[in-house]
Amino acid sequence: MKEQNVSKFIFWSLVAAGLYNILWGAWVIFFPALSFTLLGAEPPRYLELWQCIGMIVGVYGLGYIIAASNPNRHWPIVLVGLLGKIFGPIGFIKALYDGVFPLSFGINIIFNDLIWWVPFLMALKGAYKNWQEEEDDVKMDVEKVMNVVNEHFDSNDPKLMLALRHHGCTFTREALNSLKQLKDEINEKCWKLLLVNMDSSGEFDDMAKKYLGKEGWASISDPDRSIYKSMGLRRGGITEVLGPKDCIRGFSGIVKGYGIGPLRGDGMQLAGMMLIDQSGLRANFQANSSSDPFPLKKWVKEL
Repeated sequence: MKEQNVSKFIFWSLVAAGLYNILWGAWVIFFPALSFTLLGAEPPRYLELWQCIGMIVGVYGLGYIIAASNPNRHWPIVLVGLLGKIFGPIGFIKALYDGVFPLSFGINIIFNDLIWWVPFLMALKGAYKNWQEEEDDVKMDVEKVMNVVNEHFDSNDPKLMLALRHHGCTFTREALNSLKQLKDEINEKCWKLLLVNMDSSGEFDDMAKKYLGKEGWASISDPDRSIYKSMGLRRGGITEVLGPKDCIRGFSGIVKGYGIGPLRGDGMQLAGMMLIDQSGLRANFQANSSSDPFPLKKWVKEL
């Protein structure tokens, strides 16, 4: 099957899965006992819990439709959906063994879970292939980075360039707060501050102003991540973005008040930092995980 046909198949499969989930969820919400009656099973005692399941399934349907627009970007939605469609049949087999459900109830498993395994796996395979291709394309190009910097600053002063994670990331807010605390020291060194982000809506600038004020910094919106790639910054895998350390530090950041916001950009993109002057690259930092902090204090002290 040609790649274009595969993409269309995945798109329409995810759309179909989304519509199916929404319709199935609505059916369960409005007619909670009817499915059990038709399949010869005894309705549960608390139909409200069954209706809650219908609501959850319906919400997942909306997620699948969103994922259909860009499966490579929204692969976590597809992954979570596939896991549910794998665990569902396992749970049914257990219930069947215990005599809780009749075999006829398995028709739900066929249409809710089994028929979607192939397209969901194909979507994840395509996302992984795309990730590998993008990783092969990531190569540091200091000259290109310097050209970008010079477009925003005509000063000969050193430039401190931070490429941040997506707009809603807790660690992005943490980095902005660190810059706020070190702003006077950075100004004393005459470093010009340039913030690279993936937000194209203008919301990043509004957020940055809350930490840094309106002056003393500039930002570049880079939604296609060309600057990130020129800085040699790669996308992380699931264990590098949502590993145990990252989840613990992320929860700690939320408790400290940094919060979390909507995804604006590639959620798998890792952060990095460069210090550049007219002679070229003076210092470079590339994060190995989403929670790796910028070594701002060290640079301010030692460089």
